[in-house]
Amino acid sequence: YARYQPRERYESATTVGTETIDGETYYTVELVDTEGGESIGVYSVETGLQRFEKTRMAPGSDVFAQEIELLEYEEIDGMKFPKKMLMTQQGIKQEIIFETVEVDPVFGEDTFAAPGGN
Repeated sequence: YARYQPRERYESATTVGTETIDGETYYTVELVDTEGGESIGVYSVETGLQRFEKTRMAPGSDVFAQEIELLEYEEIDGMKFPKKMLMTQQGIKQEIIFETVEVDPVFGEDTFAAPGGN
């Protein structure tokens, strides 16, 4: 897992408007990644935290291949992490709940070794 580096991941980010969700105002940002993929990010005006990311099926399309909603942010080691993700992909909805988050964990050299040591 590499640290999230938005300035390296996205070629461009353009604020295209605002919207209100549950009484809070959010910026709507058109994102184009370095491979040409397009998505829409929705970020809180007040906190800057991301609420949604919607990935387009194809550049310029109004159809989204995946939608992720990030909820219940919690501060851990001075950083905010969402405790819950609601993901919809190809009509399938999943709820992902993070019970614990550890920042910069140390792994043993064999942690990700293939079974049987090969």
